[in-house]
Amino acid sequence: MAFSDLLIDKNLDIAVIQNRLNVAGLALTALFFSGSFSIALHALNNRGGADFRVEFAQVEGPLVLGVLFGIAAICGLLLCQQLSRPSHHWFTSSRWWFAVSNIWLYFTLSQAMSAGLSEMISGISLFHPVVSQSMAVLATPLWWLLLFIAPIHLLMRARDVFNAAEARMLAVVYTVSVLIILALNAEVFLVRGAESFTWSGFLYNFALQIVQPMTWPHPWQPML
Repeated sequence: MAFSDLLIDKNLDIAVIQNRLNVAGLALTALFFSGSFSIALHALNNRGGADFRVEFAQVEGPLVLGVLFGIAAICGLLLCQQLSRPSHHWFTSSRWWFAVSNIWLYFTLSQAMSAGLSEMISGISLFHPVVSQSMAVLATPLWWLLLFIAPIHLLMRARDVFNAAEARMLAVVYTVSVLIILALNAEVFLVRGAESFTWSGFLYNFALQIVQPMTWPHPWQPML
């Protein structure tokens, strides 16, 4: 069944929603595990200098963002089970909440990847730079898939069955959400690099988020 067919109200069944809920739950579990593991690792290696949590900023930021988007996705999926269908308003449309929850789930997975792999690839770079750089190159298309390609493809498929208000608000929510991810991660780059805020520095780090995996082997010293 095509994804656009799922967005027709009569075809949106509980099994499909439950499948997405399972994925969201798994992503949240991975996020919390990644956070606990990284905090413990940094605490063990903390030698009494600067607060180790600042060193952990590149994991903390994506971790919190991933958890927030994961919870938002779960709430949206639960809500779309309660709404009647069809609906004349986008905010009471079960198919709209199903679509936006899928977008938030993509973002959850992107932040789980960032929180989980950034520290590992950075660690590998200490003893084998070529391997770490190769892994970063392999991770970059997946980063694009989760943040841009898959959500935009969903927007295009939804446009075929959504009314104008639903399609417009779905595009607005996607745009705002992805800008939040890029902007907050850019700010984390400034904090982690002990840089003073400047618009030029912020915009540079904002643009850098498009290829964030390329910065993981040597954080804030991208191989570009």
